[in-house]
Amino acid sequence: MSLSNDIIKIRDPSGYFGFISPEGNFFIYLEENKTSYYNHFTAYYYCRDQLAMMFNTDMGHDMIGMHIPNKLDLPRLVEYWKGIEDTLGIEKESVFFAADTTGFVTRNPVFIVKLSPFWLANDTRRSLVSLLLRAGAIYPRATFSESLYAYPVAQPIIAAINWFMSGNTKPTYASVGNPHSPYLQGFVTKFCGQNTKEQLSKLLIKDTL
Repeated sequence: MSLSNDIIKIRDPSGYFGFISPEGNFFIYLEENKTSYYNHFTAYYYCRDQLAMMFNTDMGHDMIGMHIPNKLDLPRLVEYWKGIEDTLGIEKESVFFAADTTGFVTRNPVFIVKLSPFWLANDTRRSLVSLLLRAGAIYPRATFSESLYAYPVAQPIIAAINWFMSGNTKPTYASVGNPHSPYLQGFVTKFCGQNTKEQLSKLLIKDTL
């Protein structure tokens, strides 16, 4: 886990960054023109699972950004994330970048993270990673456990998150998607109400990293 010394300058030609939800918003970051002074993003997402559905490694996506409603303590967030990836035994860790948003209408902070390939392996992990990032970013002074109990979205699935964090990271099902919906029905929908070891062991099993 690391915090890069590089600062990524992004531009906002469509004015997306003029609005921010109370939980913070995500975007997929792409270096469309690596020789340009500015870098770009593909789209802006208020829904975590819409992000997870559109975040496609086949299209070269491996970096996401977050626009948060509160003060950003990026070194603290990196420490929080290091704890998560160390617990999971992830070898190729995620890398965080500060973002330069000079000229934006909003003064709210933005950060970008190049995610470990671990998080990109399936849509279950892509759904969970944004939840954990939100919890760490909007509750910057909380421990991992405190952030989960403080974040209302995480509260109904704390047992599933803890089961995942104990090394049961491989889903036994093909997808958490719903073919009848344009939105991915992610980790929260899949695991809400699944609180016992017997239930969770049928859905998530041990995996080798």
